[in-house]
Amino acid sequence: SVFTPIVIFALYALYPLAYPIATCLDHLIPEDENNRYTSRQDLRALVDVQRDDAHRIGLTEPFCEDEADLIRGAMSLSTTSVADVMVPAEKIFALHASDT
Repeated sequence: SVFTPIVIFALYALYPLAYPIATCLDHLIPEDENNRYTSRQDLRALVDVQRDDAHRIGLTEPFCEDEADLIRGAMSLSTTSVADVMVPAEKIFALHASDT
């Protein structure tokens, strides 16, 4: 919060320079639809490749196993139904509150 006024000043001061450059670049460099990872399967595969490459080299970056699992799990949430993750009531073990 100390740097907020400085950042706001920089935004307003650099806007006249940055906006025309950004507009020109948007028109000169079109978006290439073929190079975008749009499907969830492509993104999951990209996470796996990055994790495997880092693991092969011996680094924990960019994703450790837990982070890669978290990202893959988040990507599969739209295809996961409640029935896939539910546990039947017969298999649940619970303690009474007074037993703890």
